[in-house]
Amino acid sequence: LDLAGVAWPGWLDPWLLWLLAVPVVVEWWGEHLGWWRYSATRQVVLSVMVAPAVGRGLGRYLRDQTDPLFWSVVLTYAVLCAIPFFVSMRRKAAGPRSTRPGDAAELEGIDEQAVPGHDPNGEATPTRGVEP
Repeated sequence: LDLAGVAWPGWLDPWLLWLLAVPVVVEWWGEHLGWWRYSATRQVVLSVMVAPAVGRGLGRYLRDQTDPLFWSVVLTYAVLCAIPFFVSMRRKAAGPRSTRPGDAAELEGIDEQAVPGHDPNGEATPTRGVEP
């Protein structure tokens, strides 16, 4: 449509090409970092929302393959989307993590470790039957 002349005014390009992609990038981060699950409905809504900006960007590229606005948007969002992808891959490669890395319970594979004379709520425990 952009090449056919159906488009918003050119002065809006910097704003719309940058801003319409933000929700898609946020969704990408959330899905790849495990903040939320994949949703086909959300994917369709965000795709419809960003489609005009993608079309306008593609039109700019087809008119000038060195268009700085097109390439700055594409490269910036490519790097921003690569970050959570590699973080999630690294997490998967590392396996399950404990919330307390390096403690004895983690090393022994025990979820909760009871320590004699220690109350997990921080209260003093009686020491009955312990002789010096």
